Amino acid sequence: MPCDFSDIVIEKIIGILKKDFGAGDSKSITMRKSEGIIVALSGTLRYEHNGKTFLSDEQHILVVPRGITYSFVSLTKSTSIVINFHAQAPLPTDTFLSIEQTSPYFAGRMEKLWTFRKASYKLKCMSLLYSFFADHNQPQQYMPSDKYALLRPGIHYLREHYKIQQALRRQCTVCP
Repeated sequence: MPCDFSDIVIEKIIGILKKDFGAGDSKSITMRKSEGIIVALSGTLRYEHNGKTFLSDEQHILVVPRGITYSFVSLTKSTSIVINFHAQAPLPTDTFLSIEQTSPYFAGRMEKLWTFRKASYKLKCMSLLYSFFADHNQPQQYMPSDKYALLRPGIHYLREHYKIQQALRRQCTVCP
């Protein structure tokens, strides 16, 4: 489902926390008070909203709009980082948005910055959050997971190769 995040304005990061869950732990949330991003560091959680199921695991990040009611259950022992923030306008989705996890480190970095609160931690967290939305502003098309599993290594190779080429071009003073 394509989502255009190009107009997102983040007013404030409310909190960033690391949560541990045991297998079978569950909770219901009524009228979520902020927008959020859920990043599973380990394990699998199943979220349900309006009769639809969404998984949060090491391959999928969930973006959650403000105001929705949902429930979740931890299918395995798991650890997640939850980033809660307020956006100026509603997110361009009215349900969970599942995004392939391509950079698992941004959430851990944000959580450490928020926890230790060193100089400029709010600015650095805001920068990482905007980078997350900029990196995921591409329209995403549905592809069956079995077919995507075949393509994933090639996609990751191309992304990494492109990043390396871009870095080399920035370092080269003779390159056009």
